[in-house]
Amino acid sequence: MNYSRLIKPALTFTVLLYIFSLWQRVPDVDDAWIGEHAYWLSKVGYVKSELMHGITNQEVRHIVHHKFFTLNGFAAIKLFGFSLYSLKTVSLLWTIGFLFVFFSYVRRKFDQQAALFSILLLGFNAFIFQYSFVYRPEIVVMALGFLSFIFIEKYIEEEKRWYLLVAGFTAGVAASTHLNGFIYIGAGFLTLIWKRKYFPSIIMAVSVLPGLAIYFYDFTLQYNFDYWLYQINDSPALHKSSVMPSSIRYILKILNEHMRFLHSPKEIILTFLVGASIIFNYKHLKNKTIYLHYLLLLIVLLSLISVHSTSKYLLLYMPVMMIIIVSSAMKLWNDKGEIAGYLSLKSQRKIFSTILAAYLLLHTGYNIYLATRKYDTRENAHITSKYFSKDTEDMVIIAPMEFIFNELPVYSRIQSDLSISEMQKFRNIKGSEYFIIADKLGINAMMLSDEYVEKFGLKKYSERDFMTEGYHISGNENGYLFLIKQDSK
Repeated sequence: MNYSRLIKPALTFTVLLYIFSLWQRVPDVDDAWIGEHAYWLSKVGYVKSELMHGITNQEVRHIVHHKFFTLNGFAAIKLFGFSLYSLKTVSLLWTIGFLFVFFSYVRRKFDQQAALFSILLLGFNAFIFQYSFVYRPEIVVMALGFLSFIFIEKYIEEEKRWYLLVAGFTAGVAASTHLNGFIYIGAGFLTLIWKRKYFPSIIMAVSVLPGLAIYFYDFTLQYNFDYWLYQINDSPALHKSSVMPSSIRYILKILNEHMRFLHSPKEIILTFLVGASIIFNYKHLKNKTIYLHYLLLLIVLLSLISVHSTSKYLLLYMPVMMIIIVSSAMKLWNDKGEIAGYLSLKSQRKIFSTILAAYLLLHTGYNIYLATRKYDTRENAHITSKYFSKDTEDMVIIAPMEFIFNELPVYSRIQSDLSISEMQKFRNIKGSEYFIIADKLGINAMMLSDEYVEKFGLKKYSERDFMTEGYHISGNENGYLFLIKQDSK
């Protein structure tokens, strides 16, 4: 079968859809949350966060951030200025680099048709489609982790020691990009142990250190490991309340890891596709490659170290999962004899093709939805002039995260509505208590979505109630309530 007759038109479709999606792509909350770290690094020379003002001293100095990724954002801002799209471009460029490496790897391992098919799988994947243009570190971590895997595998095949140095260094940089990147250090080390390459595993572990050292570039005598622990332990975003002993908690984390794969239809169909690939091609995968072993290590290690069970961390597994799918697809479609299992080859092909079609269609649906949602950052400037028309350089406003594009230099300070929501994890902040907190934070303007109006207990407030709290309503439309402190008129 000439697969290119189907693959190439499908690839053309998803590339065109992706290009369309880049125009006025709706911002992700992390574009602003994480992007602000790079902004302050470029402006004042160190990372802090005014969006999360009042939480773990982040407005003074913040050292629990994605260190290597922040440096990437810093470089983008220095080259192109601070904007939503200069930050998003960081992930886009890393995605392009990753796809080139991945295509080359699959072509070397299989053939040209398999390489094109692998890019098709990735191009349609809703996680790749979305996060390749979001200022989050997962794409960078995935790319670095895959490089580490390639050189671990190459060392096992050829036993050239410089491969270990590259594998360790890239795994170390992955961990400096996001601490979840530690899974590549652990998976690489344990894979070498599994292959009884004990001394090489030590070389690989030592070669991690230069890449990992990047994480500590902004540690100082004052802002040191103790300060880092304080920001880790007291951050609401990282808080997980539990009265269970640590040993039981970690066991439960491993047992609950499957929920990351079953979060919604797009995760479920991907899981089914990987599962079918393993079942139908298990004998070959078990005897010929390290993919299953390495993937299992990644899954177990991530279940242990990740704070959240968010499905976007599936990106860290994505390259190996896609290779497993490609390997099985090539066996199913090209072999003439029976493969493993009780089902006939014809039945296996039908089942696999049905799941594959469902994967492509379902993920395309998610991609079309994302591509057709548009956002114009110029609307933020319009909001400023319409509802906060006085000089804003002395104004401190609570607003959605994405309001910092491109209003961050316009206001004295922008505090995120999410920061107050995070504070609610430790105390009741509703009604009058919300305004007490706002006064302590020096807030004199607010832009609150309907979601946060309800979350902060303000849904039943009349204009008179707001005036009693010291604010007047300057507008209420398009799902947002605009408030100004009365002495700020």
